[in-house]
Amino acid sequence: MARWFWLVVQLLQLLCVTVQKVDPTTQKLRRLNQQFLQFQALMQARLDLLVLEQNRNSSRLLEGHVQALNDHYQHVSHDLEHLKHSTTQEVEALRRWSRKLEKKNSQMEVRLALMERILRENCHHTHKLDPDPSLDISNLTLELQSQEERLAELQVQRDELLVGLKGLQESLKNQALRVTRVEGRLSDILQSSRPGMVSSNLAPQKTFDPHRRGARPGRVLDSRSPTDHQYHAAYQPKRSKAQRSRLYSLSPERQGQTPSPTQQQSQASPHADTQNQTGLKAPPVLPESRTSRWDEGEDRSDPQSSVIQNLLQVPAGHKIPAERTPRREATLCNVDSMLLFPSASAENYVTFTQTLPDLAELSVCLWLHVEASRFGTLLSYATEHNDNQLVLYGSSSASLDFVIGDPVYRRLSVSFRDPRWHHLCVLWSSIQGQFWHYSDGRLSSSGSGFRRGWEIPGGGSVVLGQEQDSVGGGFDPAEGFAGQMSGFRLWNRVLSPSEVEGVAEGRGVPRGVVLGMEDIKEVHGEVQEVGCECLENCAA
Repeated sequence: MARWFWLVVQLLQLLCVTVQKVDPTTQKLRRLNQQFLQFQALMQARLDLLVLEQNRNSSRLLEGHVQALNDHYQHVSHDLEHLKHSTTQEVEALRRWSRKLEKKNSQMEVRLALMERILRENCHHTHKLDPDPSLDISNLTLELQSQEERLAELQVQRDELLVGLKGLQESLKNQALRVTRVEGRLSDILQSSRPGMVSSNLAPQKTFDPHRRGARPGRVLDSRSPTDHQYHAAYQPKRSKAQRSRLYSLSPERQGQTPSPTQQQSQASPHADTQNQTGLKAPPVLPESRTSRWDEGEDRSDPQSSVIQNLLQVPAGHKIPAERTPRREATLCNVDSMLLFPSASAENYVTFTQTLPDLAELSVCLWLHVEASRFGTLLSYATEHNDNQLVLYGSSSASLDFVIGDPVYRRLSVSFRDPRWHHLCVLWSSIQGQFWHYSDGRLSSSGSGFRRGWEIPGGGSVVLGQEQDSVGGGFDPAEGFAGQMSGFRLWNRVLSPSEVEGVAEGRGVPRGVVLGMEDIKEVHGEVQEVGCECLENCAA
């Protein structure tokens, strides 16, 4: 036992000596081992950080992909909603169009059936009454001969009418010369009378002419219109027998002419009440002639006509001016009248005597004078199927909604908020759905794809100044027009750029007008209509 203990002690001593006698290489290896372990731990830490950073970057990229997918989904949803809305509109339009086509088809079928029945009856009646076609040929020959004879008679009557028309023109020229002579004698007599002061108890008044297109009771007539300078009577002192005989010798009855309607009225009316304070009597009314009127190109600076005009136009007790007051020269004409809408109200609107036909293309032109920030509805056309078949609505002073078959519309840019008149024209054609917008005679915008193949049905209600929510009614004060409007016209075709420029410059009215100011039936509420041929003379 002790021996074994001693051996163990000896081994331990040897181990200690061996441990103490470790060489430097072993120590270096130990140090390298420790550095390697430290480097391994550092690399593991860095790898852990790198893995964490990669996880973070991948999560960010994943979030970005998710956000991009979400945005794409939102865009696709919006596009799908828009497509659904437009598809719904197109489907509704197709349904309305199909209903109209079915209705027209049924009407055409009824007409075709009726025509087939009439044709069968006619064929049966023809075969029953005239089975021999040679008789038809002979009858047609006789009818052709009779028609030729009638044409020859009509030609003879036409030649006679031409001869009579030439004679009538000569008579009118002679009558115009007689009227000129009478005016000259009348001016001489007036100049020889009291030259300083001429008083009259008759003031000129405008009368209502029911035969004029668009004339209505209560319509205000502008005293500056060129057509208001025509006269119908003159007053002069008593004449001697010689003067009366000379005038009688120049009368149409003595020359073999038929008196005009104006002369017949003047002869039938009594003259006892026309004597004024100066003792002047009214002779028979002078015969009217186109060559004696001022609006037919007569020289208005003629002193004789100036004297007569001053005598007839001045009120009672006013002096006759030495020279006629010059009128401002008018250039923007052919407007017919002017409408004044004092405020936007459900009571202020204008209706027409006529309606619109079926329109596959149109042109609307008018003059506007507005100063409000929103000028409201200019034009509204409603039918039983759609109360917004054709609408011009100014949602603001800088935009105008052009509606054809609600809810399809185009927004046009305008600039009307200044104290002067502006000319507006909008044109549309169902061919390719093209539209044009002109402002003051110049093209402002245009486009296509607007109601392509559409047709505006006729037979509806046309209103100016209000938007119809039902045919002829359903007005809203917020949609009313406030301002002045003149020269409104609607054509059943697309005007050319030169025609639009001519209308904007007042040079004339192109063909194809289906509705205008002369077709106004009634003005409602506080709307005023002022009759004026030229825009410069329109004043409320």
